[in-house]
Amino acid sequence: MRQSSPATDLAAANQELKRLRGELSLAESRCNIALQKQEGTLRFIEEIHQGWLKAFDAVPDPIFMHDRQLRITRSNKAYAEKAGLKFKELIGRPYWEIFPKRPGPLPGCAEAIKDPRQGHAHEEEFQLETGAMYVSRASHTFDSNGEYQYSIHILHDITERKLAEIALDHANRALATLGAVNRELVHATDENELLQSVCLVIVEQHGYRLAWVAYAQHDESLSIKIMAHAGQEKGYLETLQLTWAETERGM
Repeated sequence: MRQSSPATDLAAANQELKRLRGELSLAESRCNIALQKQEGTLRFIEEIHQGWLKAFDAVPDPIFMHDRQLRITRSNKAYAEKAGLKFKELIGRPYWEIFPKRPGPLPGCAEAIKDPRQGHAHEEEFQLETGAMYVSRASHTFDSNGEYQYSIHILHDITERKLAEIALDHANRALATLGAVNRELVHATDENELLQSVCLVIVEQHGYRLAWVAYAQHDESLSIKIMAHAGQEKGYLETLQLTWAETERGM
């Protein structure tokens, strides 16, 4: 068997080393390209994430997310401002201890956690101790097994709308009452009967708790005499000591 010379072995070794260096260089190049792609993907994901956070914070309505234990996991800027706390101070705390402050969670949350069949979204109105009224529009997320994961709430201040609705209802009631009084006036044959009928109509048909009619008296004390009344009076009118004189109790 013919043996190779040292020179031949050295040349072969150099050739193999050259090949390995080429493969290593190629692998390094491919690795760099993969890293660049990965970095680009991560930058893209981060840009999307930051864009989402900016959009989240741009919403003027308070928004928050909570987990199964009703602890806040995320909120937007508007929610933090309403709560009067920094974002880091919100995380991990039960939302109903922060905003909206309540004796407990909103009923829809407890129902969604307890029974997923309640659905993936619900809407409910509530009023704060300050008198402000809100509507909560909540969406719930469940895993593939139907287990509750988290909820996201969007809170919208409906105080002005509700006050406008109340004012409109009062105006409609007043108009309806005026119409009923006019009908009584047409059919009345006696003044005292008319006054009592008007009071009864106001209370019984239009939801007012108390109605009364009084006439100014031209006596020494310039008193006011109750002529008719209906509703939840319970001696209230007797305590008024009405007068039309220019005094503290005067009308």
